[in-house]
Amino acid sequence: MLSLKRLWSVIWRILVFLVGWAILCAPFTIPVLIKYAPNGGALPLGLRLYIESVTVVSILVVAWLMLRFFDRRPFVSLGFARHHAVRDSLFGLIIGLGMMTACFAVLYFCGWAKPNTNAAFSGSALALATLAMIANTASQEVMVRGYVQQTIQGRFGLLSGVISSAVFFLALHLGAIQSAILPAVSLFAAGI
Repeated sequence: MLSLKRLWSVIWRILVFLVGWAILCAPFTIPVLIKYAPNGGALPLGLRLYIESVTVVSILVVAWLMLRFFDRRPFVSLGFARHHAVRDSLFGLIIGLGMMTACFAVLYFCGWAKPNTNAAFSGSALALATLAMIANTASQEVMVRGYVQQTIQGRFGLLSGVISSAVFFLALHLGAIQSAILPAVSLFAAGI
């Protein structure tokens, strides 16, 4: 009975977090998506950055509200402590870039990815895409490893928190799997 009570405590918190995020984010993103990508097509980079920025801001606001009024924890508990913030941010950026570079290198050297020689280089497009990716990464980290993992971990321990949040991360990316096992394994590993 105690485990069911702890499980319910985790489930309702995560559900309130997700619903709160959807309520806060949707009015600012859905009209843009309907107007500029009605069939689910790619958005121009400027609008992609807008969507990612609204997403990260709304997730941070909802996380703060959940921590303040339900979990009674400080916001810095999500990993925003100032102690070693610059060092840790640079270290995380280097690791993330290294992982992405390694993934691309494997694809390239196996012949599965080829550079698009017809496309012209655009510094502004690269800057917008980089900012959008940083916002996307920040929103996923706050959601998955910040709130979801810590909520599970607080009631069921570190191993349960890490594995459950990795499954949650995988579920967020189901559209990228396209019924192949390797992307699913890769996404789960990235979640770990």
